[in-house]
Amino acid sequence: MGGGELAEVAAAQMNKLEYFTSFWEFSNDRAIELARRLVSISPASVDHVYFTSGGSEGNEAAIKMARYFHHRRGDIGP
Repeated sequence: MGGGELAEVAAAQMNKLEYFTSFWEFSNDRAIELARRLVSISPASVDHVYFTSGGSEGNEAAIKMARYFHHRRGDIGP
């Protein structure tokens, strides 16, 4: 995909959805559509998607989810 074609596709998406937040329970049709697609092509054990806006936010979310998972299992040691 060339630069011009990529710009056209990006512009088409921005015309449909200029901005959104994924905090709390908020979402949008495009994110829901993408999440369903990602789950459909993922291993059977993957049934949730959590979007972030970048690498550091994604890492922070992954660490928090891992800590929560272990806490819920009773693994509260260091």
